Amino acid sequence: MRPITIILLVLPFLFSLFPLVTATIPAAGPFSLLAVRSASPLHYRPIAAAGRAFYIGRPTSAYCPSPPVSAEACPVGNETILIQNGDSLAMSVSVPGGQRAYIGPSGALSYTGPHSGSIPAGSLQTGFGTRYGTPLPALEFRAQGFLACPVVGAEGVYQVFANVPVAERQGCLPFVALEVPAAATVGAWEYT
Repeated sequence: MRPITIILLVLPFLFSLFPLVTATIPAAGPFSLLAVRSASPLHYRPIAAAGRAFYIGRPTSAYCPSPPVSAEACPVGNETILIQNGDSLAMSVSVPGGQRAYIGPSGALSYTGPHSGSIPAGSLQTGFGTRYGTPLPALEFRAQGFLACPVVGAEGVYQVFANVPVAERQGCLPFVALEVPAAATVGAWEYT
């Protein structure tokens, strides 16, 4: 056996000896999320904002009021981009007042509507953190990954929930939400 082959075989074991670090240090800049769970329908699929919740298997839902905003000033809106500030999370948008992300009373990863800071009672706005490891950092909530729960009547679509004991859910898969650096600084005028 060649020495390089032995190194390649031993390398994953060596990486497993070093624990990953979880911290509330924000990502280096705006990022999108990518679901990772080997041998599952979730693996390497983007996480998108739509209907004030986050989904795997559903496109990003965004809007830009053109006019009065010029078409050139409207962000593309086809990718969900987030920013982290300490242990809180926000949508990377242009709309005045912004849009915040939070964990709703059901445990769903959610976000506020445009021009509104209204968050349902019992929601959690803090507790987001980043676990640093390879190949990319991962978003967590209270040092836990997330759950993807199938949406009834929508094959291949999963809603994203925090991995917290709030309600009994069926058919959910735990997954890692990788933070992929975004090419753009703003993802949309507003997410709908």
